[in-house]
Amino acid sequence: MQPNRIKHIALMAADTNKVATFYKSVFGMHEVARSDRQNGPVYLSDGYINLAVLPNDRPESAGAAPGLHHFGFEVEDVSAAASLAVTMGAAEGHTAVAAGRYSEGYVRDPEGQRLDISSTGWAV
Repeated sequence: MQPNRIKHIALMAADTNKVATFYKSVFGMHEVARSDRQNGPVYLSDGYINLAVLPNDRPESAGAAPGLHHFGFEVEDVSAAASLAVTMGAAEGHTAVAAGRYSEGYVRDPEGQRLDISSTGWAV
């Protein structure tokens, strides 16, 4: 396993298609997944980092400003990384296996920034 690295960044956007098109056109990112929902999430990659463009029009995101929502680290052991983060002042989040695809959790750093933690990473 590689050392812990940032592998995922999530942006909030009022228009996910417009923002995704921008990153594909300007920076050559390629699309790895897309929701079939109108203005749904779009997932891009540069081959190393996954960029999630998330809509800020959903109830759970209502009022979220466009821009950085969270970023994620790929780690060897999600529980160990989350425990160490909490020991170092992070607010506890959760850990879960989502649809059998990946083991992921999150914490909030001492200033409240959400950090996703995954043992298997994100589509690139």
